[in-house]
Amino acid sequence: MGSTDLFSSSYGPGVVGTFMALIVLLGFGGLYMMVGDNYLKGGPPIEAVIAENANDISHLKKSISARTASLAEHDVMKKAGFELQRLEVTTGELEKRVAHLQSEVATNQAEIDQVNSAFEDYKARYRESARLSMIDRVFDELRGSDGTVYKNVKVTSIDPVRLNFKHDNGIGKVSLSDLPADIKDFLQFSEVEATDHAGSEQMADAALGDAVKIAQQEDKVIRLENDVREQRNELEKARSSLDRARRAIPVHERSIRQKRMEIASERQKSGVSRVPQMKEELSQMESALRKVQRAIPDLTRTISELTDKVSETEKNIVEARSKLARLHAGEKE
Repeated sequence: MGSTDLFSSSYGPGVVGTFMALIVLLGFGGLYMMVGDNYLKGGPPIEAVIAENANDISHLKKSISARTASLAEHDVMKKAGFELQRLEVTTGELEKRVAHLQSEVATNQAEIDQVNSAFEDYKARYRESARLSMIDRVFDELRGSDGTVYKNVKVTSIDPVRLNFKHDNGIGKVSLSDLPADIKDFLQFSEVEATDHAGSEQMADAALGDAVKIAQQEDKVIRLENDVREQRNELEKARSSLDRARRAIPVHERSIRQKRMEIASERQKSGVSRVPQMKEELSQMESALRKVQRAIPDLTRTISELTDKVSETEKNIVEARSKLARLHAGEKE
């Protein structure tokens, strides 16, 4: 029986199967002998080898699973990147569109503001013209905000806040907000304009008040400076007088001594005596000396008082100048 017959005849599979079984048995026998020989030589048992191989296989499976998941994640990230690029392009287009719309809005708003400004200017010009047309206008009567009725009213002046007029009993004024509805409509009374005008008046009054205060303070500084100059002049005169008085005392004393010597000499002479006359002169000289001596304490006291007065005035000047500087800087008192 040939080899072909072994596979085609009914006996073939049995023979082939037996042959393959022998090969398997021989393989396992060889493996057993190899492992057994390895075991006999002190190597690991077959169970350990199988367990180690199983662990390696498990690690390899986990690695394959992780790599597979990483590849899947990479695909997701790649798709997300494409989507992000698409969204960035879309966002850029939308931003350009928004910028264009914002530019159009700004342009339209500027046009609206220009129209509103022109309209407000027109209303302001109309109100000014209407107020001017009210001057010298005559009313049979006009009722004030307090209920007072004025007869034969003639308008003398008008501003955005009030109307001033003459009437039978004198002069008066009434707020535009309290005028009859038809007059208010004709004047196109504006609360905003009235408030602004009142604020401007208050600012003007405040500025005027500040200017008056500054002028008054400047006058005070000038007055104090003039005072201190006069006081210094008086002080200098008093010091000069004191110096002259002190220098005059020795002169008077020498003159008195000289006069006394002359009187003594005159008494020794014969003939008409000049002693009485000389005594009178001596008396006058002594009186002059006493006057000078009395003047020295008075001058000393005057100098002390003037010195104190000059110091006080100089202090007041410093304070006045400081206050003036604060007023110029706009500081409130």
